[in-house]
Amino acid sequence: MKSMQKFSLAMFFLAFVSFVWTFYELNRGAGHEPQFEVPGTFRSSADQPGRYYVWDNHLTMFEGTKIQRDEKFPEELEIIIRDAAGNPVEFVADTSKSWRIGNHDKSSVGYIDAKVPGEFEIEVRGDAETRILSFSQPDLFKELRSALMGFAVAAVFALVGAIAMLLSIFRRARRPAPTATD
Repeated sequence: MKSMQKFSLAMFFLAFVSFVWTFYELNRGAGHEPQFEVPGTFRSSADQPGRYYVWDNHLTMFEGTKIQRDEKFPEELEIIIRDAAGNPVEFVADTSKSWRIGNHDKSSVGYIDAKVPGEFEIEVRGDAETRILSFSQPDLFKELRSALMGFAVAAVFALVGAIAMLLSIFRRARRPAPTATD
């Protein structure tokens, strides 16, 4: 088998692996940002000024276990957010945003407006079933890119493989046929 054909097959194989892995990750339902189990306290950071949401990941994969909770966030849980200096930050309840891709489903619980980048302590108090939360800006493009990048990579590998296969076929067709004297 010629080297161009081998290269083409390798590209098709990589496209297949990338596609299957991406589909597996979507089906598995892992979140795309750090997740934390509450009630309890966790730290998270804001990379830049802006609005950051606390998300209730009610359908997700957490520490190797599939988690599925009621979509309604328990009213008995209280969220307190402090900046790096320990000062309270205004937390605004807001359940208007939600996001689902594959087997990962999350809804907003509320947000803070971070004036400067930095670390925040999120404390969740109350007597309720454990929940899986995350803290991030609502960036749909970033979420889609994280979740679906493997499909784009698979498409690129497949395209490169197809071009290599066509070049191999074209080169073979352009070669003169062997003659009886050869």
